Amino acid sequence: MKSYNMLLMNGIIGILGAIVISYASFQRWEWTFVHAVPELVEKGDWGLIINTISLLYLVISILAMANYNENPKVNKKSHKILFVASIVGFVPFVSTLTSVLAIISSLLYLFDYQQLSNEKE
Repeated sequence: MKSYNMLLMNGIIGILGAIVISYASFQRWEWTFVHAVPELVEKGDWGLIINTISLLYLVISILAMANYNENPKVNKKSHKILFVASIVGFVPFVSTLTSVLAIISSLLYLFDYQQLSNEKE
């Protein structure tokens, strides 16, 4: 019997990362005037944070796919949604969508963990 702690870990990391990404996506851009023309300029530090969390999402979704591939009790949609969230996170203007997808995936991970831990007892 495999341990289901990775489901709990992915759920917690997904929710915390989504909160950070949603905050960072609002802080990432600023309006500045260049030659009397307003332009949208990216702040590099916030973009680095979003890309790092997206890379973390990519790694944990691939690990979960490999670990729970043959287990029919684990919902496969949670892995796929987190994988899509990680790919979308690398696109600069849609990082808010990443946080929404990550929260959905995290809730699916936590529901699976709760169901399987209750079933284990």
